[in-house]
Amino acid sequence: MTATPMSRLPRTFFEKPLPFRALLIDIRRRVASSDGVGGRVIACATSATLGIALTVACFYPGYMSSDSVDQLGQARSGVFNDWHPPLMSFVWRFTDQIIPGPLGMLILNNVLFWSGIALICYRCLEESAAPAIAVLGLLPPVFGQLSTVWKDVAFGASMIFAFALLLHAQLTRSKAAWIFSFLPLFYALGVRHNSAPAVLVLMFYSGWVYARTFRGLGSWRTPFVVGALSFVLLLAGVSLLNRKLVGDRQGHPLQQILFHDLTAISLAEGKVLLPGWVHGNRSAPTLDELRRMYTADGLDPLLWGNPAINFETTGDPTALATLHQAWRAAVYQYSGAYVRHRFRVFKSILGFNHTCHAYQEGIEENSFKIQVRSSKINTTVMQALATLRNTLFFRPWIFVSAIIVMLIASLRLPPKARIPLLMLGISALLYEGAYLVIGPGCDFRLSWYTVLAALVMPLLMVGTPSFANPTTN
Repeated sequence: MTATPMSRLPRTFFEKPLPFRALLIDIRRRVASSDGVGGRVIACATSATLGIALTVACFYPGYMSSDSVDQLGQARSGVFNDWHPPLMSFVWRFTDQIIPGPLGMLILNNVLFWSGIALICYRCLEESAAPAIAVLGLLPPVFGQLSTVWKDVAFGASMIFAFALLLHAQLTRSKAAWIFSFLPLFYALGVRHNSAPAVLVLMFYSGWVYARTFRGLGSWRTPFVVGALSFVLLLAGVSLLNRKLVGDRQGHPLQQILFHDLTAISLAEGKVLLPGWVHGNRSAPTLDELRRMYTADGLDPLLWGNPAINFETTGDPTALATLHQAWRAAVYQYSGAYVRHRFRVFKSILGFNHTCHAYQEGIEENSFKIQVRSSKINTTVMQALATLRNTLFFRPWIFVSAIIVMLIASLRLPPKARIPLLMLGISALLYEGAYLVIGPGCDFRLSWYTVLAALVMPLLMVGTPSFANPTTN
């Protein structure tokens, strides 16, 4: 088979811009417009750029918890496992080669977040768009998380950026923005183990934008079919990539959730229901040992902190089968104890009683000798966050409640304004609701996407006139 000479290719092959190039051309055209829109674009872009610069300056070179340090180790070794999302470690491997350490990922997360917020504010607000970007980005529950290279932050930033592109596509009929939104959605699907429900809802929104905006179809069948098929393709791509990256180095992280559930049920029923291999010496734990390790606030004490009694994870198929069998039997036989435990954990995650790990402080000790460079701005910001640590700013239940109220209120909005608001709110609630079953324990970062959705939804309600009168600007 011979290649087709370039001279014989149709002219439209060269004249039709690629989606990303088309998006850049679209942005340049808007900046050059003479109706005042160009100035607003520049103001929003400036506000977002200053937000990125301020975040990097405050938290340079980027905070890291023990999870982050472990992921950096995988990125540098090129040996990935599924205890943390391998896709994020894979991306980190590339940023680390360009900007060593956490700084590259810190910049990536912040570019995604600030760009998404800027585009949403630009589309929903008018003269107040630029200051609104700064206000939203600098709110304590938002800014405090932007400091750290976490999968939760990568997920939230990617989802907000993807939603912003879909919103832009709906309001401007931009096919380039619609196509480009698949990239952050793919990344979001790969960086959180419980991302699927949240991403699926945004894929339905993507299908709705495709059907209503580009095809002019009024039926609900097309949005669901397009959204579902797109989601399946993204999920298959992420699964194949993760399988390729991990190989036979599976860590089976789900077993830690099963440990937590079985420990709680054992204590409630007064008998040990865990398999004997959970201890290194192959002995079953005692009820007294389980009491010393169990807390609804988290499962970490089961695995770390007390080597003499802590559980050991396994990759042995036979042992894992035994664990799953014990869990299924316990949940079936003692469903009441299981449900009570799960609600205690979920209540802890939502912060009803207290705030847990509101934000990361600095960089955990690591073999890479990466440390936070002390600066006046860093000290000032951390002192300000410390004064707000135990306030309602860091209680996820507040934001969940706000989403529910806004979802009810949105029923009075016209469809073009109601659909994006519903999709974002439902996506966040499904993401948060998944923790009722698989929540590991109290940690504010787990709810960061929910927080972002709750803060973005009022912008969509204020911007209702923009939905009623789509524009090409």
